[in-house]
Amino acid sequence: MENAVKEILRRGENKINELRVRAQNLRLDSEELRDENRALKKLQRLQGKEVADMERFVHMTTTTARDIRKDVRDAEESSFSIDTSLRKKNKEIRQLRRKCERYEKLIDMDHKMPGVSELEERLDLAEKCLQDKDKEIETLNEKVKIQEKKTIQVRKKGQRKFAQLDEEVDGTLQECEDLKQRLKDAERKISMNNIYSRKSTIHNAFPAPPMLPALPWHPPVSRQTTSSKVKKWLDDYDNKH
Repeated sequence: MENAVKEILRRGENKINELRVRAQNLRLDSEELRDENRALKKLQRLQGKEVADMERFVHMTTTTARDIRKDVRDAEESSFSIDTSLRKKNKEIRQLRRKCERYEKLIDMDHKMPGVSELEERLDLAEKCLQDKDKEIETLNEKVKIQEKKTIQVRKKGQRKFAQLDEEVDGTLQECEDLKQRLKDAERKISMNNIYSRKSTIHNAFPAPPMLPALPWHPPVSRQTTSSKVKKWLDDYDNKH
């Protein structure tokens, strides 16, 4: 019985020792977990601080970049304004240089120019030449007017002459047509007279005497044209036959 109690006590002590060991291990594990938790919290705080620092850095970088871009734009605008102003100034300088050159030329010309009395003499001579030229121009204008009047008269006379010639040409053409017709009639009469003459020779020993031709009036030969001369000849021929 005593041995059983001792065994029970021994087992109880072993169990207690085992529990103590487990408790000690649990305490150690708890301490390790507590230390790890503290380390994690510290790491979290550090990471949060780093994140905040990074956010501040990003914000600062963004702000700085925006400021830099603004500075760059301002610098570009300032550079453009400076460049424009520089070109404007260069243009003004070139204009001033040209003015200076003109002034220098004028000064040289002034040194080379003759005196006032000589200039007055030249001016008087030039005015006299101008007056002479004006007189020549007036004379030429008068001649031009006279020539224009003559030209107008000649043109009118030529127009009248042309109209007269046109009428004469029309009359001559008409006379030619009449003469052609009369020539045809004369040819027919000659042909008929030849036929009648042969018949009369056969049937009659003595033909009838021809009628005396009429004496028409004609203008003098000096005033007769070719067509009027031909017409006169045809009239004489018709009267004879």
